Amino acid sequence: MEVSKNLQDAHEWFKSKFDNLQTELDKSRKTQETLQRATLESRFALQEERLKADEQAEKAKQMIRESRKKITRLADYLEADSRDRSRDTSQRDRFDRLGIL
Repeated sequence: MEVSKNLQDAHEWFKSKFDNLQTELDKSRKTQETLQRATLESRFALQEERLKADEQAEKAKQMIRESRKKITRLADYLEADSRDRSRDTSQRDRFDRLGIL
């Protein structure tokens, strides 16, 4: 009888330990799922931020290209205007010398 009682006690002790381990395993799985979900959400958020940053960078690059084109056009205009003024001044000087003006 005592052997039977000892076996019963041992069985209950092992069952208790097994149940505790099973509970801990379930908690760990839930924690892992929560962490994996959070990690996935963070990755998606980071990817969205990267896409937005890339779009903004591309817009900035386009603005720089457009600004450079405008500056080039203005420089060309000023150079042409300067040549025209120089030519006009030299023509006025010639006209003055000839007494036409």
